[in-house]
Amino acid sequence: MGFQLLKKFEYYYNQRTLLFNYVKKDLREKYAGSILGFYWSVINPLILLGIYTFVFSVIFKVKFSREATLSMSALYIYCGMVPWMAFHEAILRSTNTLIDNANLIKKVMFPSKILPIYLTISAFVNMFIGFAILIIGAILSGKTNFKYYPLLLLYFFAQFLLTLGFGWMGATVNVFIRDMGQIIGQILLIWMYLTPLFYTMELIPEKFRKYEELNPMALLIKGYRDIILNQKMPDIYALIKFWIISIVIFLIGYKVFTKNQHEFADVL
Repeated sequence: MGFQLLKKFEYYYNQRTLLFNYVKKDLREKYAGSILGFYWSVINPLILLGIYTFVFSVIFKVKFSREATLSMSALYIYCGMVPWMAFHEAILRSTNTLIDNANLIKKVMFPSKILPIYLTISAFVNMFIGFAILIIGAILSGKTNFKYYPLLLLYFFAQFLLTLGFGWMGATVNVFIRDMGQIIGQILLIWMYLTPLFYTMELIPEKFRKYEELNPMALLIKGYRDIILNQKMPDIYALIKFWIISIVIFLIGYKVFTKNQHEFADVL
């Protein structure tokens, strides 16, 4: 079993040049012909941040912390938005990628499994830009304790596994059920509002909080907020739970994709 996993890792490692070229091509084409180009990676989330901050902090007056200033509320919302937008983008694009690249899938030697991988990496590049802005904002607000920042790597990697697992599942199911792209879009919309992006887990009624603790994105966002904004050690048990969920989803996604991979060319 260990030898097989090593061989699979070696195979995808050997595809790193192809993967890198796809990521580079995707980032370049995403803003092709745009005057501002890659700057839209910064502008788009900032526009959404302004809208959500006004709605939830000014109109609904949601309190995120004792430091209930508008700027701190904006940082808390932004800390939830940045990972969610990467998660949302990667899954939606991965769901349609096999259909969009049907001509490549029909080529026997093409490693179709890398399509959701490169889309996830591309989404993470934008996410890291967002996190750079978030950290700068946190520093300007006086959040200068970097003691727990190395733990961000654990969250980043587990988030990547979680996203890729869902991406592989969505891509596979969409080949056989073409409505899946629309269905997943609606599921993600509902999931977004059930995740504490615009509020904290403490605002959820006690009887529902135990269900929210099974939401991997809720665990992820709380971890990011604890490290960057609350400047404290994240809940280790929650981190372990997040890793377990991420690994399970990753393995299920890999298994589902691999099991059905030989049928893609015929169906497409």
